[in-house]
This record gives sequence, C-alpha cells and structure tokens, in this order.
Amino acid sequence: MQQQLSRNRHAVGYGIEGELTARPAPGLDLTLGGSWNFTEIRDDALFIAPCGGGCTMEDPINGDGLAVIDGNDLPQAPRYVANGTLRYGVPVGAGEVYVFTDWAYRSGANVRARTSSFTKRRSSAAKT
Repeated sequence: MQQQLSRNRHAVGYGIEGELTARPAPGLDLTLGGSWNFTEIRDDALFIAPCGGGCTMEDPINGDGLAVIDGNDLPQAPRYVANGTLRYGVPVGAGEVYVFTDWAYRSGANVRARTSSFTKRRSSAAKT
C-alpha cells in the first residue's frame, strides 16, 4: 500500500552530509559517510484516515475521526544514515587479491504519514 501526501501545503527538510576517504596504510582503503536529516510536515489542515484494525494510533484524532499529522516526519525520511567500506589488497603476480566489505545504517523512519504502534511519532498535540 502506498500513501501520497498530495494535499500537503508545506513541509520542511534540511540536513548535512559528509564523506571521508583515507588510505591509512599501503593496500588499505577506507571510506566513511554519514548524514543527518530533519523533515517535518507543517500543515495544520492536513488530516488522514487512521490505520485499520490491528494497530494503535499514536497521532491525535480530530473531531471528524481523522489523524492529525501536522508535526510528523515525512514518510520514508530517516534521521540518520551512515555507511562505510574497508578494502585491503595485496599484489599477486600481475594482479591483486583483495578483501572488501561495506556496511550501511539507516535509522528508523515513518513508513506512512500517520504514526501508529509500528511507526514513530513527532506530533504532540491535536489541532482541530
């Protein structure tokens, strides 16, 4: 199921990212990268249907029974992302033998615009 925020009038997003590449020893290559991101829905007139059975809504519900999502993170926007690689190579004859690994981390993110027991929440008060 895909959810679109087609009526969202305003949202903000900003962040910072960086990358570092190093060769601390012959044959050893290291890369590190990371970012911090902030996103937020800022639309006090945007409401969506709450989730169906099997979940507990954490967003406030307005008088019409709709979830208030003003203040929530944008869907699929992680707060932190980090990655790194490590490569070590040794010359062998005319070629090279090497070992390589890469790692990635992505913090939790809202999977939908609304928040429920299986997503996180930023909104703190109902606006009706």
